[in-house]
Amino acid sequence: MAALMPDAVAPRTPSVAGEVLEIPEGLSGRRPRPDELFRYEILHKALYGQLLPHVRPAHRLVIDLHTGEDAAGPCADLFSARPALRARLRQALAPGWRAPGVAEAARVRVLPLGGDARSPARTVIPPQVWNSARFDYLAIEVYLADAGPTEPAVALATALVRAASACTG
Repeated sequence: MAALMPDAVAPRTPSVAGEVLEIPEGLSGRRPRPDELFRYEILHKALYGQLLPHVRPAHRLVIDLHTGEDAAGPCADLFSARPALRARLRQALAPGWRAPGVAEAARVRVLPLGGDARSPARTVIPPQVWNSARFDYLAIEVYLADAGPTEPAVALATALVRAASACTG
């Protein structure tokens, strides 16, 4: 599946995009087998550890844009450890919210991200990234219905980046 590249979204958000750090070769989203888990976690920590030196005090929000597959796409899940950010996102993306350029209201869920058992989303991303005291971290997973980033999927991702930026203040 082709990825929804940041270079497709960043030009549409010039007033929002501070810096775009593109990872040309990411890590597989496939769940690792038990014998692959240690290597999988080490690779994630190394990859995301490279991000921290690029985050400056002016960067209040770090958006981690990913793609996945869903036949009902384009749709999206947004993950954050910050209850206040999630609340502002839920308000901004209230039922009936529509992304400009998307024919119908896309299914968008705002979900907690954390390392404890109460959180439905777990991650191997280091907590220094997803729970940083320096910035808010937001993972946006845009699910594509087919083999590539269609115009509605790019429009949805663009609208979500704009909405998230507005929620950060």
